[in-house]
Amino acid sequence: MPEIIKSILIEQTVEEVYDYLTALKNLPERIPSVLKAEMISGEEIQIGSQYLVTSKVLGKQTEMIYEITIIERNQVYGTKVISGSQPLYERYQFEEDEKGTKVTVTANGDMPGLIKIFSGSFKRLLKKQVENDLERLKDILEEGR
Repeated sequence: MPEIIKSILIEQTVEEVYDYLTALKNLPERIPSVLKAEMISGEEIQIGSQYLVTSKVLGKQTEMIYEITIIERNQVYGTKVISGSQPLYERYQFEEDEKGTKVTVTANGDMPGLIKIFSGSFKRLLKKQVENDLERLKDILEEGR
């Protein structure tokens, strides 16, 4: 299971970063391949809540269901893909810094069966995706200052 850990400093408060990142309505802005994201298990975001993400990748529309695995306001937010793709786990940690907020993402995924022979390529793609997503998050949140 490839694991990626990346951090970035965002010049905004922990509350602003956390609130933006955990709001599903912001997912299409934050991740360009996402067309929409919607709750499918009630309206409140809590451990066990599930949401559907519709994306378009390489011209093909896909749907994945995510489940929230951990949530502690202004501290940590974690999800896992439970349907529609290979298992993927993401965890965001938020730490106050004198210049803003340090966001650390841990992402890992399981590679089923024979696909494991491509795990090196998958890890590189996952690393690049995490880096791009963090940079975009920083750009969006710091533009609004």
